[in-house]
Amino acid sequence: MPRTPIDVRDVLREVGLEMRSLSETRGIKVTAALGDEAAVISGNPPALHRLFLVLLDNALKYSPYGGEVLVTVVPDDARVAVSVEDFGTGISESDLPHIFERFYRADRVRGGEGHGLGLSFAECIARAHGATIEVHSVEGSGSTFRVVFSRRDLKRALANRVTKAGALAGS
Repeated sequence: MPRTPIDVRDVLREVGLEMRSLSETRGIKVTAALGDEAAVISGNPPALHRLFLVLLDNALKYSPYGGEVLVTVVPDDARVAVSVEDFGTGISESDLPHIFERFYRADRVRGGEGHGLGLSFAECIARAHGATIEVHSVEGSGSTFRVVFSRRDLKRALANRVTKAGALAGS
């Protein structure tokens, strides 16, 4: 998967715009605390878009009408952490160990739609970026999905970008 330096805040803004009509239809306020500091990682923009689309879509899907979803970005020198938090139905303790498995649908009882692939894709995308994805959830109180990207590959991506730019200039 080709990667380039990218500010994850830009990806989150795009995803937020794409999901705006769904959040408005559901009466859910999406609050984005993206900060003023750049949150640059080595990433594949379309893949990251898909990752955050899955997380925000799930947060909206399982939030009550009139609820709120919080999207936060916290960068530091070594990593960038992105959290998507809802205050909806939450995930049962018995379902938590399985939510990243392909075709697993914790929401069968709740009559949800889908095929049980979204979180599996999200985890694959996170791993392909050298990131971890974790969830904290309490049934009836909501869920927080946190993706933590290491910045260790960023220097390599920047060096490759400079090398390629130099090669093109010499052509």
